[in-house]
Amino acid sequence: MEIAVSNIAAGKQGETVFKNVNELADAVYDMIIEIAEGKEVTGINGKFNNNNIDVPSKLLDPQNITIENLNDLVKANYLTQERFDKLTKGEDVR
Repeated sequence: MEIAVSNIAAGKQGETVFKNVNELADAVYDMIIEIAEGKEVTGINGKFNNNNIDVPSKLLDPQNITIENLNDLVKANYLTQERFDKLTKGEDVR
């Protein structure tokens, strides 16, 4: 992802895909609480086949990251502002 950030900032790449792990963790936490309390899990919006059965799933939408919303990675706490600034200047890209 860091290389994509640097490339997008430099105009070498148009976009990348981001799934916010914080939103994913929140969704998992909510599901665990509902299961622990014996409630029906809410928000099921799809299925995932595990090669055995179709498992009811809570699917989260990925975010398309472009130059216009590149800073969303900082807002999501995926990157610190300091790291973001270095990457967008082409510094310390790994």
